[in-house]
Amino acid sequence: MISADGKSLVYGTSDDEKVIYNVPETGNYTITIDARDVKNMTVEVVYNGPVTEGPEVSWGMMGCFVDNLWATDVPMTKEGEWIVAKGAQFTELTFKIRGNASWNDKHNMGYAPGTEKGLVNGKIEVVTAEYAKANLGGDAADIKLNGEPGTYDVYFSYENLEVYVMEPGYKPGEREPIQVEPKDVTYTVVGTLNNINWNNSAPEGLMTKEGDYYVAKNVPLVTAKTLYDGADQIEFKIVETGTWDGYGVAAGTAAASANAEIAVVAGGDNIPVVAAEGAYDVYFDKANGKVWVMTPGYKPGDEVPGGEEPVVPEMPEIPSDLVAYTIWEGNFESGSWGGMQDLAYGQYDWSVRKPGQYLRFTCAPTNSSADWVISLRVGTDWEHINGIPQQFYNNVYDLVVELTDEIIADLVARQGLIVQGDNVTVTKIELYRKEINTGGESDTIDNIVTNSSFEDGASGWMGWWSGYTQTIVDEGRNGGSALLCTLSETSANLWEAQLYWSLPSADYLQVGVTYAYEYYVKSDSALTVQFLAQKPSDGYPAVYGPDTFKAGEDWTLITGEFTYDGNPDSIDRVGIQFGGTPNAKLWVDDFIFGPKK
Repeated sequence: MISADGKSLVYGTSDDEKVIYNVPETGNYTITIDARDVKNMTVEVVYNGPVTEGPEVSWGMMGCFVDNLWATDVPMTKEGEWIVAKGAQFTELTFKIRGNASWNDKHNMGYAPGTEKGLVNGKIEVVTAEYAKANLGGDAADIKLNGEPGTYDVYFSYENLEVYVMEPGYKPGEREPIQVEPKDVTYTVVGTLNNINWNNSAPEGLMTKEGDYYVAKNVPLVTAKTLYDGADQIEFKIVETGTWDGYGVAAGTAAASANAEIAVVAGGDNIPVVAAEGAYDVYFDKANGKVWVMTPGYKPGDEVPGGEEPVVPEMPEIPSDLVAYTIWEGNFESGSWGGMQDLAYGQYDWSVRKPGQYLRFTCAPTNSSADWVISLRVGTDWEHINGIPQQFYNNVYDLVVELTDEIIADLVARQGLIVQGDNVTVTKIELYRKEINTGGESDTIDNIVTNSSFEDGASGWMGWWSGYTQTIVDEGRNGGSALLCTLSETSANLWEAQLYWSLPSADYLQVGVTYAYEYYVKSDSALTVQFLAQKPSDGYPAVYGPDTFKAGEDWTLITGEFTYDGNPDSIDRVGIQFGGTPNAKLWVDDFIFGPKK
């Protein structure tokens, strides 16, 4: 073990330690112990270099503080093994911890969804939002404690993911947790009640104790669509009367039916129910985390005649003149509301999609003998997509969605598509659109550019020198998309505007092989355009097209070829340069590059 001062590797008890190795300096070490013969153990210590640390994180708290209600960070400082904020004045014991004044998922600390309130002086386990979204189906929740508002010292360990809210002047472990005396609590059904919009004190939702249940009878439930043009389903929570502390479903839970048992957790999402509008008796079993929306006069467990089944949305029919293009293929199994993120967070360009196009999801239950559900969401907080039902389940095998302006705008604004579900396997996602000449084929070139015609937006393409802005437009030479480049007001040199495609590797080009290119351009200012194959270092050496060309007002085909002689080496991108004319515009389409056939 390591000695108390951290300067030696020792063997034995604290009373009879034997120094095995004296640590010459702080750093990273590899320690190999051969303990096959306890009396003659051997130890090998290898120094691997100094400790390297990433950028320092500036920690702070956001929450319910005096004169600072979730407005700015209350700073936290390093004290030994703890990150500490002393003298924090709480108006309510509700807060979160975050790094660098940002809600970045890695440094956004809160409760795991469903965690009960903690205690002052007690250990509070937290999770990162990154972990919660990946494994728990939702964001990290606010940290909440049972206790009185006031001044406290807050201790946080990022290494152990634990928090202590301590009485002032005391460190973790120096005081026993303050047990809160049970208080009389009433519960209220809050949600889409007829003519009542989420009132947490409405008498219509007030619950009374009946045996093991809290019950509100004849609750006038309507759909969110009826109340405020929301989803076509009933939505509600069970809260402590007059507060928003209460119970809902785990993130992503499928809509239930009337008279069915619904599992709930503390701090959960809205409880969705697909059922006819009308009066229902709502039962809440707090001890076991269960809720029922019952036909009036019936209790949980009663057999209710004519119980309703959830509505299964009909799939739209894909027009026969549209062609399928695979945009994702794999084997995504979601067994507990995990999310497939390959089409989110900038990994797919949704801005190029058009109304009237369709998405088709090939999916099936992982376990065919059990119920299953699939849900389509946006990247931002994994919320539901505007204009799409929240869940699709059971007998929907090939899920089809018609893209609308509303859906496309939501995907663009809120970081793309997340595919989520339970007991479901997704193997393919296809885009159906009109067939367009992509410009990716050539009789003379073995093309390696996979987005030659920009039909998948600017995916794979990059600009350089910040000398222009680029936009995908519906002005391609064959009726599809093209890339419009608008030069800056100060563009003065050819190299100040570059567009390039990354090669598979820096050593892709082979000495002695002839490579060819062709592309179409047009311009409003007779722009000069030149091909280049470039090495992004040491002054950016390149293989340049033998000539420069003038782009006219009509689409012009530019072609060329070169035999690679190895100079310069490590070329990793090909493209064009076209700077030098302020405010000019250049359209590019059907860029092809590869070995000459």
